Amino acid sequence: MNVCRSAGYGPALKAFLVLKGAGKLPESSPGKVGGLPGDAWKKVYKSRADRVQQIMHEADETLHDWMLLHAYGDVMSSPGLDLAQKELLMVSFLAVSDMPDQLFGHILAAVQNGNTMAQVKHAIDIAFECYQGPDKLKHQEDTQKILERAGSHPDCQRCAPEPMLEKSKKELLHSRSLEKVQEVPLLTKKPSTPPRENKMQRRLSEVLA
Repeated sequence: MNVCRSAGYGPALKAFLVLKGAGKLPESSPGKVGGLPGDAWKKVYKSRADRVQQIMHEADETLHDWMLLHAYGDVMSSPGLDLAQKELLMVSFLAVSDMPDQLFGHILAAVQNGNTMAQVKHAIDIAFECYQGPDKLKHQEDTQKILERAGSHPDCQRCAPEPMLEKSKKELLHSRSLEKVQEVPLLTKKPSTPPRENKMQRRLSEVLA
């Protein structure tokens, strides 16, 4: 169903028929259709949820309702793949589809829901290996800029795992796997300087703030 959400009903149906004919799909798969909407919207957008919802409502009320009730309330809230896996699929699709605004937001969501930036980059690399469009090089260059901006965003910085060498010696000695450590060198790392924002960056920041 995540294929349907990203690529559309027609391509999704074709993909399912091909995979089913090749014996690559199970007899049945878990999913959610109807009932109370799930909470994927809040999990994806977190503190930005109300702002993004307002922008969608201003664009089109019907599309706004469909996105909340079906795209996020059903598809993104369905069992099977967890939200981290669904976000890797989403950033892969957005990267090759020339949708930088949405890509930026979903990179943040991918990291905030359990992925590392390395996993996000790897998923996008796989997508570009499969993509053969004439504008492939431009999409890759644009995607790299978005990745760099997202990586320096505070939301990604807060979700980054704490480097092992920056922990105190006392914390390390209490770790089960490092109980016998006698001396642990501590390294310091200079904070990276985020790139200077241009007009597009400021606009994206306002949308996703």
